[in-house]
Amino acid sequence: MGCGRRRSAAELARLALTPGPQGPLIVADPRRIKPGRGAWVCADEPDCLAQASRKGRLARALKAPGAVLVGPAAAGPRKTEFCGSALIKG
Repeated sequence: MGCGRRRSAAELARLALTPGPQGPLIVADPRRIKPGRGAWVCADEPDCLAQASRKGRLARALKAPGAVLVGPAAAGPRKTEFCGSALIKG
């Protein structure tokens, strides 16, 4: 979604939109079972999530322009925060 590359489901991490006390929140969905809208980003590319967020693709995919990214996915541009198990564990 962020980088625009096509990948298999095993290489992607799901982000889900959940209600929060002050508006919608975007959280990692490690088991891929949270109800509601979801978006997929590359699990091993930190730039994918950053691009999706910066370009507005994440909010557009989730249909939630005011949503806030929370958890490890929002921590910053360190690869360990985004890739593989770090993002999957949420």
